[in-house]
Amino acid sequence: MVRSGIGTQWCPTGRHPSGQNVRVQDLGSAAALFLAAVFAWAGAVKLVNPGPTAQSFRALDLPMPRLFGRAVPLVELSTAALLVLAPRAGGVVALGCLVAFTAFVLNALRHGKRVGCGCFGATHSTEDLSYVEPTRNLLLGIAAVMTMLTPQLTPPTLAAVVAVTAAAIAAALGLGLLRLRQRVGVVWATPLPGSFPSR
Repeated sequence: MVRSGIGTQWCPTGRHPSGQNVRVQDLGSAAALFLAAVFAWAGAVKLVNPGPTAQSFRALDLPMPRLFGRAVPLVELSTAALLVLAPRAGGVVALGCLVAFTAFVLNALRHGKRVGCGCFGATHSTEDLSYVEPTRNLLLGIAAVMTMLTPQLTPPTLAAVVAVTAAAIAAALGLGLLRLRQRVGVVWATPLPGSFPSR
């Protein structure tokens, strides 16, 4: 509880709502909700349709692909629930999952395997495995670190929701450009008005 000129207000960090810790709490709560949605979506899609996930794991030479095809979505759904119930612990688990996923992808790339991993809701892996996936995991890892700064989930402010949403959109656009660069070799091939043609 803190006191101000307009009365008594409750603050989860024990400081005035204008204090820095409260802003971290809001951003952490918004990041926890975002990350929980990502993990919940990824787990739910794999759980209802485990076949393509197991096929991807088998193509990537993962041992016991059927078992992992069932276990991975359960881990993802459990992580999503933990992010809501205990954000700090959930952030640790989410970061651990992302590190494990990234190590798995990098190992596959190192051995020349390009089969899509069916990660994060992609039941049919139409995109080849590339360094876009580790980059995406790095960005999600930043959200996990923000979540680890949050002792308990509280309703985030509108400003925090807008900030996290804007960051997610910017990250999605950046990853889309990376994917386009990987697919066609260029990001922008249309000459702009007044530009000189390349020789």
